[in-house]
Amino acid sequence: MLFLESENKIIKEVLEGRLGEKAPRPVQPLEIRLCDFDDVQYDMSIADNLLTVSMAYPPYKTLEGLGAKQMLAARYPEFQVVAPKAGFDFSLQVNVDVVTPANAASFIERISILKRNIMGAPFEQCFEALQNGNASTLGPVQIPYRRNETIYVLPQADRIVVVYSVCFEDKTDQAIARVFLQEFVDTRRTVNNAPPVAFGKDPPLELRGAPGLRHSPDLVGYLSLAIFPTHVDTTEKRIKAATLVQGLRNYLHYHIKASKTLEPCASRKGPVQDPEEDHHWPNFRARLGKDMVFCRPYDNLELDPHFSVIESNQFQKVFILSIHSIPLATMLSLLSRAQPRARVLRGLRSQFLASSSTSASGEEVTAVIEKKTVPQQQQPVVETTWNTLVVGEIVDFHSHPQADRLNVCAVNIGDKDNLLQIICGAPNVRQGARVPVAKVGTRLAIKEPETGELKKLKIKKSKLRGEVSQGMICSEAELGLTDESDGILIFEDDAEVGGLVLEHGTIATRLKARGISVPTPQPKVTAASIQPEPNQE
Repeated sequence: MLFLESENKIIKEVLEGRLGEKAPRPVQPLEIRLCDFDDVQYDMSIADNLLTVSMAYPPYKTLEGLGAKQMLAARYPEFQVVAPKAGFDFSLQVNVDVVTPANAASFIERISILKRNIMGAPFEQCFEALQNGNASTLGPVQIPYRRNETIYVLPQADRIVVVYSVCFEDKTDQAIARVFLQEFVDTRRTVNNAPPVAFGKDPPLELRGAPGLRHSPDLVGYLSLAIFPTHVDTTEKRIKAATLVQGLRNYLHYHIKASKTLEPCASRKGPVQDPEEDHHWPNFRARLGKDMVFCRPYDNLELDPHFSVIESNQFQKVFILSIHSIPLATMLSLLSRAQPRARVLRGLRSQFLASSSTSASGEEVTAVIEKKTVPQQQQPVVETTWNTLVVGEIVDFHSHPQADRLNVCAVNIGDKDNLLQIICGAPNVRQGARVPVAKVGTRLAIKEPETGELKKLKIKKSKLRGEVSQGMICSEAELGLTDESDGILIFEDDAEVGGLVLEHGTIATRLKARGISVPTPQPKVTAASIQPEPNQE
């Protein structure tokens, strides 16, 4: 896939022609208007030796109070904020004499990424707070960045959760978008240290009951990702993370439109002779009128009645697919057979082929994809012993001497004089965190994300590379609260140390909502509640 750069190429080329190192002097006049993603409009003019840059951006008023105003002062110090032109949200003005051949490239670059800097300001602010350890002091943020679409930024003590509501008016766009977004979730599992990603039709738990939650008939779903301190622990990482997060929706939009064109993904004259010489050979396809040609290695495509072999050699076969009168739904399914990365579409193939005799509308495509991509309910975790799952506090921790990714934690579960030593490899371990602890003897039923099967686990005292572990610090998935999770579950700082996890907050309610049966909490016995037995006499 193509990676979209954050700069505006037109702005860069126009300003290089007026202010660049090789541009004629004195500076020539300029008047230009142009558009960008997300309903952005620019107006740039050079007159009387002054460069004026105006921008119309629907969420600017919201972003101005979320760090954009401070960002403009810090990154554009030579500019003055002047009265905006009619129809624009703000205008910046500067004397062109400040631009020299030495600083022209940097000056032009900053203007070309003006939209990225404004949209990225609240993310950089949150990521910096996460790096400094005070993200929990920030409140949730809603950015209405497109019509009917909102970005929710939810700072937590150990992570920043970013949730996108994604909408498309066209039904086919909606269907393809769901496939792309589900592919993000699937691919993330194969990429080490990537932020956790989740996608679903319903708002994630962090947004349930949130004020101002916007609903649209064109809603595709909610994409959420979690940024941990390890993702933003340097200035370079923080800037890159903000760039990727703010441009994710544009990235999705571009590739959906590009995928609909069915244009060649590579320009070839014929089948390649040796796959070792060209790593792109499996993805080759070309349009020939109403036919499409695919170069593929030996596989079972020839068993499909829609494909015909037109050439073969010792490395591969060349298939031709007639696309005349094939419904869009069937086409998507067949293309998934020829493109290895479209794993989600492969799973839908049988559903699409069943309707190949009739023309499938966008609504039908959407219904089939929704049916396949909605995760199944987790099976009831009947094996979990909740009476030995307690709230603990990580009093201290240090790196495992024999393993870089493991931490040796000292955990208090109610007896400060007898701390448990627990080995944990989660990325969000921190001192003082209140966490769910499975004591030795606890039984857990953990759902395998790949197969959906329940894996029964009994917690035992053990040694991990020479260090004793006396329990387990659990994640939400290990408790049955979600199907997948990255990192341990961290409770509020006022959670009762030593109390049962099942009795904390909304744990029991969340489990019941997922169809997991839990025991009824027993009332706590106090001295006042103990009554003397009646005298038999």
